Amino acid sequence: MDFGIDGRSVRVSQEVYSIFLAREAAGREKIAALQQRLTAADQEIDDLRAELKAVRLGPCKMIVGDELP
Repeated sequence: MDFGIDGRSVRVSQEVYSIFLAREAAGREKIAALQQRLTAADQEIDDLRAELKAVRLGPCKMIVGDELP
């Protein structure tokens, strides 16, 4: 089987080509899984930032001159 790399043609066996295709597919799957985890982590960070903002604002407002909320 002819296999093109960098504009060159290399002859490889069907077995070697099958191994290459399997590794390439596994690599794509790993990239997709990592991208999914990264997206979930980004969402969690956004959620935590929103929670932190809500905590900082708090349900109570301080009255100037009063030490109790």
